[in-house]
Amino acid sequence: MDDADLISAIQQNSELDDPDEVERAAHATLTVLGLQLAAGEPLDLGGRRPTSRGPSLAVVGEGERFSLKDFYDRVGQLEGTEPDDARRHARAVMAGIKAAVEPYEWESMLVQLPAEYSDLVFTDPVH
Repeated sequence: MDDADLISAIQQNSELDDPDEVERAAHATLTVLGLQLAAGEPLDLGGRRPTSRGPSLAVVGEGERFSLKDFYDRVGQLEGTEPDDARRHARAVMAGIKAAVEPYEWESMLVQLPAEYSDLVFTDPVH
């Protein structure tokens, strides 16, 4: 998957139209997601991402554990948006990623996330 594929998938699964807004949302979401995942998985998943996004997921060690609210708060801080917008944007990014990666990659990532993250990952297109 290259940058254009990811941006297109995010746009098709959200109300985000501005490529700069999509870039900010993708960077913020992938950065915070990388903090949540355990060692190895972020790099494996990041290896499937465009080079510009891989470092967002490149973390080492056991993943941090924080609530879904904290996830959205962290995304909002990185994006410079309010929590409701951060939630919408993060869900759009995840829907785009789900559409752009192989099912086994998606499932491999899901098993590492707490059950409360279902709001983030089990979503239809976010329009």
